[in-house]
Amino acid sequence: MPDIKEDHTITDAKFVDTFWKGFNKPKTLQNVVQHFATSYPDADKNARDVFTQEIVEGHIIMKKVDKRKLRELINYEMSKTNTSKNLTQKNKTTIQDEKMSIFHADRLDGHAFQEFVAEILKHDGYTGVEVTGKSGDQGGDILAEKDGKSLVIQVKRYSIDSKVSNSAVQEAYGAKAYYNTDVGAVITNTLYTKGARDLADKTGIILWDRQDLMKFVAKYNKVESTKDSQNV
Repeated sequence: MPDIKEDHTITDAKFVDTFWKGFNKPKTLQNVVQHFATSYPDADKNARDVFTQEIVEGHIIMKKVDKRKLRELINYEMSKTNTSKNLTQKNKTTIQDEKMSIFHADRLDGHAFQEFVAEILKHDGYTGVEVTGKSGDQGGDILAEKDGKSLVIQVKRYSIDSKVSNSAVQEAYGAKAYYNTDVGAVITNTLYTKGARDLADKTGIILWDRQDLMKFVAKYNKVESTKDSQNV
């Protein structure tokens, strides 16, 4: 594990104090993990575990974080940093364009995330996919159809240490009535609160969380890979 400027390693008691040296961005989880990846590019599994625990226990950012999602993000940022050492800019662009990733979603703004979701839905057999793309959409961000049923979707892109509350379920339920669809749903790149899940059970609103989104993305990549192999 490499030392930092004052020769304190990540397992040193003074690590937290020295970690912020050279850090000049807002203290979001994304920025903190990126800082770790660039400051400690050779961090092994043990060092990553220590860093994960420091965050989970609130020593680095004073916020509750889902441990599983945090590990995903750390591993992704570390692989990105290590890969960039050995690639030309041309090769990096090729790799980034080759496959869509759940982490693309984490970096998108609201409207771009809606377009992202619309694209992966098309690759999962949904038809008539339309991003409403307007204010006053009454909670309906995307309209689609599948298996003879109409669907309206409320799209929520949050930072991965946040959860979607029951207000999103309320919006989807209202949108279902407003657009007169058969099904209402919410999709997010993160997780849902217990209140959101309870309300969804009562109202029949479908909830797609981070794991579901990853399955959609995997299907997208599979379809695109098949297309590429057919075109070779």
